[in-house]
Amino acid sequence: MSKRFIITFSGFKKITLLLVPFLLLFCSCAVFPRIEVCILNLHSTNSYERSDAAEELGMIGDIRAVEPLINVLKDDNKWWVREKAAEALGMIGDTRAVEPLIAALKDNNNGVRLYAMQALGLIGDTLAVEPLIILLTDKDWYVRWKSAETLDSLNWKPQTDLQKATYLVAKKEWRECIKMGVVAVEPLIVALKDNDDLVRSYAAEALGNIGDARAVEPLINSLKDNDSDVRESAAEALGNIEWKPPTDYQKAVYLVAMRDWQECVKIGADAVEPLIVALKDNDDLVRSYAAEALGNIGDPRAVEPLINVLKDDNKWWVREKAAKALGEIGDAAIDPLIVALKDNDIGVRENAAEALGEIGDARAVEPLMVALKDNDSRVRFSAAKALGEIGDLRAVIQLIAALKDNDHLVRSYAAVALGKTGDARAVEPLIVALKDNDDLVRSYAAVALDKLNFEPQSDYQNVVYLMANSKWQECVKIGNAAVEPLIILLTDKDWYVRTGALVVALGEIGDARAVEPLIVVLKDNDHLVRSYAAVALGKIGDARAVEPLINALNDKDWQVQESAAKALGEIGDARAIPRLVYLLRDWYVGNDAFDVLNVLDWEPKSVDDTIHLLVVKRNGDQLKQMWEDTKRVLLNDVTSNNSNVIKNALYAFIGIGKQEIIPDLINILNKKGTKTTAEAYLNCGNKELSSAAKSWASKHGYYIQYSGGSSPVRWGGM
Repeated sequence: MSKRFIITFSGFKKITLLLVPFLLLFCSCAVFPRIEVCILNLHSTNSYERSDAAEELGMIGDIRAVEPLINVLKDDNKWWVREKAAEALGMIGDTRAVEPLIAALKDNNNGVRLYAMQALGLIGDTLAVEPLIILLTDKDWYVRWKSAETLDSLNWKPQTDLQKATYLVAKKEWRECIKMGVVAVEPLIVALKDNDDLVRSYAAEALGNIGDARAVEPLINSLKDNDSDVRESAAEALGNIEWKPPTDYQKAVYLVAMRDWQECVKIGADAVEPLIVALKDNDDLVRSYAAEALGNIGDPRAVEPLINVLKDDNKWWVREKAAKALGEIGDAAIDPLIVALKDNDIGVRENAAEALGEIGDARAVEPLMVALKDNDSRVRFSAAKALGEIGDLRAVIQLIAALKDNDHLVRSYAAVALGKTGDARAVEPLIVALKDNDDLVRSYAAVALDKLNFEPQSDYQNVVYLMANSKWQECVKIGNAAVEPLIILLTDKDWYVRTGALVVALGEIGDARAVEPLIVVLKDNDHLVRSYAAVALGKIGDARAVEPLINALNDKDWQVQESAAKALGEIGDARAIPRLVYLLRDWYVGNDAFDVLNVLDWEPKSVDDTIHLLVVKRNGDQLKQMWEDTKRVLLNDVTSNNSNVIKNALYAFIGIGKQEIIPDLINILNKKGTKTTAEAYLNCGNKELSSAAKSWASKHGYYIQYSGGSSPVRWGGM
């Protein structure tokens, strides 16, 4: 025998040992099929394994799993396992599960009950009908709805009008309930106590449409529902039934539900309690209007509830309404509000100060003066504002000190308050405030000085006052004396102040002292400020500005480039010519550059200059006549690293509209295209370029769009 077929005992032993695991697996599969494994897993200590096992048994669908699943449905302590057991029993469809599933309809977990219903519907046994009818009145709307749906699957039909009405309420078929009329009233009254806001609201609406007097008392109770929409539906329903409130108190409850705040105010004192209840409503608009109404009524009973709103409400506009309401209530609110100035909550202190300002009583002055030193700037701000409303002279010294507060709003309202006091001691501190580093403070200081009949004592003082009022033209009239104060404003933190000082004043005054500061501003971080600085330098006309303005021609913003070009034209210095000639290659700025070059008596020195000038002039005919030169110059421009130069060349080619250049344009787009170029191609009116643009955009993941006829250049339009 060949050696390769001889197996030694030792070798056989090794092979046998290797095969043991596979033999065991085979035996286990033969002895324990999958269903048995799943049934065993129903007893696992891991609830998720039990849940998975129940789910798998449902999918297998073998009736051997019915009894084990029934036991799980009855006894398992985890609701999600019982859910899966109920679902699985429905999928298997064995009638032995009907009674256990009916029992599961009383499970304390809604999910289990819902899966039990679903299972009963799948099994289709009529034994489930009566228990499901009972569930039509369950406290949970979804259980009711699911029971009605399951009854539908069992082809059940209501046997009485009352049963039908209960079924329709469960299905939330409100229009059908209304059609049934008075028979539906009792089930709808029950629905007024449902856990679901929408169910209660629609039930109230349906009762109003039916118009049965039995609904009046339940609907009156619903006027105090914790949901504003339910209350409104109940009030409208009572109106449809033509119910008339027997007392002003009930009328107020009704009006609150209807959100008729003006009528509540007309009722007066009897509306206070319902409105106080409304201060705790879930709807912030209801709380806000209730607070306002209480302020209009002015009843002292509302003081404590409104102060609680200052403390507890999470919406600032509701707290603001409460503060104003307390201010309108007046005298009775003063002492509680003074106490509230020391509350731990910042919002309470802030709103209390505001309310005391609304009341305007002198008793609040001393406490508000203390509040001017509060740790929180909002409280200090409200205290300053309130002291201004009261206008008591005792606060003048503290308000003058507040002009140096580190918060600009506190300083601003301290200035306003000082103006209202009419005290001459405030004049000098307010003059100092005219030079505050914040525009709002300066402005309010100027307004306050106006109220104190302030008259500037020198040109310098006058300029500072005029600047605070942003009266730049008046500064110009003063002339050179205004220059130094205006230069200081060039570093103001507000860009609109810097532009005002630059354009309207320094440029028109034309004083050379402004040149160096304006040159610095050419590097401002705001493009409008840089642009206006260039304009001002052009008006002054000092040669020191030439180099900085030439540098500004490289600015990333075209408005700055344009302003710098015009300024160089006004100065008229030939040093600007090389850079201006280069700017002829810019589609948007080129024309401004040419205007300046014209002023400087420049003439083209080369063919390249001529081509660029013809592009600026949009002279397509001449460019076609010089086509070879045109093509050479513009194709060379396309190799530039400057995107504006490339754009200018491509737009020029499109405007000239020579068919032979199309392959080059498509090639350029594919090699170094941008979204801007693609959109220009798309909208230029040439089908080939438009198609190429779409392909490029799709390939590069861009969305480009038609501009509706608006395009920087049209094919052959030059």
